[in-house]
Amino acid sequence: MPRTADSGFVRTRHLFTNNERLGIMTSFRMQERDLDLFILEELHSDNGFDGWFGERIGLKGFRCRGAEHSVSAKSNAKWGETDVLALYSDNVDTVAVLIEDKIAADFTERQAKRYHERGADIVRSGMAQRYLTVLVAPSVYTTGVPKDDPWDKTLIMEELRDWFAKDSTAHAGWRTSALSECLVRVAKSKSVGNAEVRRFSEAFASFLQQQTNLPFSHKITGDKWGFIINAPDIPQNVQLAWKNGKSRVDLTFSGPHVGKAHHVPALPGISRRLADGVSLKSDIFGVEVPMVDMSADFEGQMEVIAEVMAAVRLLLPLVPQVLAAPHDLRNAVDLY
Repeated sequence: MPRTADSGFVRTRHLFTNNERLGIMTSFRMQERDLDLFILEELHSDNGFDGWFGERIGLKGFRCRGAEHSVSAKSNAKWGETDVLALYSDNVDTVAVLIEDKIAADFTERQAKRYHERGADIVRSGMAQRYLTVLVAPSVYTTGVPKDDPWDKTLIMEELRDWFAKDSTAHAGWRTSALSECLVRVAKSKSVGNAEVRRFSEAFASFLQQQTNLPFSHKITGDKWGFIINAPDIPQNVQLAWKNGKSRVDLTFSGPHVGKAHHVPALPGISRRLADGVSLKSDIFGVEVPMVDMSADFEGQMEVIAEVMAAVRLLLPLVPQVLAAPHDLRNAVDLY
């Protein structure tokens, strides 16, 4: 599913590989934005999902009266984004439900607490009488959530899958399949061994060498942290890395380049974290990509590799822009 420079998301349309003539459709690979839209759509459906979701987060008898996606708001002088903001009501009370979806990405600094700050602002505005913050993620992800992260409720993706699995409609079947594939993929990324990572790394390095029109290379590694991608135009203290476990390709500026990225406008499809000099030491631009199964055949996952390379091409033009910009160290602005 290709990513384009004029789009901030993966286009969710059917694509076919060379097996198209055989009628074989490529599998859909859910990413975090897809999960956002998944929940948003179902909250607006008439299949009872909103009531079930409400009951699971302690709002039995409430129904969703409206929901929005990627709601940006400023609280305590910092901008932040809520993945899905839903308003639940029982015709007496209205509750603002702030949903954060995670599949692989790390939590950002004070992310849960900043959700609470935005929720409190919503209550003060009179839009709702109270609020709840909800984390939706695979069970293997939630086990690593810090104990002091103050999410009001946590809902694991396996519960979403099981709810749809109870229905026999084509719609429910597709939802179940998409969630199941995502959960299997995440579980495999957590359990893959160093030998499998190295084998995949070797295949990726070989792939780059064969692309005569691409000036990229990769030093073979068995480290699950990620694959560093080298290019002639990448200087010292600038790093381009494919972090499969986080479903991202990141372009990181450190050392003397920190503080320059503030002057480079964010582009569609590219998220940005700016160094604050305290908790975040580098400026990072990132593009979300699907996760591969490193225990599986490399050649069978070329669709994802193509997205990784598209992300690389999207990020590289930022290098000269950032290097030419003046220094300006500000507090981190986090749009993840």
